[in-house]
Amino acid sequence: MNLALIQDNRASARKKLLWILAIGIILRMIVFIFQSPFNNDNHFELVRYIEENRFYPSMYNVPQAQHPPLYYIIAAVFLHFGN
Repeated sequence: MNLALIQDNRASARKKLLWILAIGIILRMIVFIFQSPFNNDNHFELVRYIEENRFYPSMYNVPQAQHPPLYYIIAAVFLHFGN
C-alpha cells in the first residue's frame, strides 16, 4: 500500500474517534444537567463515603459499593479537591 494512503486512513480514523469522543462527552453533560448527582440510585453517597473515610466500603455499608470502584475513587478525588 501507498504510505500516503495509510496516513490518510489513520487521520480519518483519528478524526472519527475524536468525533465519537466529543459526542459522548456532550451526551454525558446533557444527562448530568437533567439528572444531578443526587439521583435515585444515590451514587453520590458512595463517592462521599470514599472521600470522607479514604477507603472503599463493603456492599453492606453502602449499597452502591457493588459496582467497580475506579469511577467512584476518581470522583472522590475530584470531590475532595472541589470542596
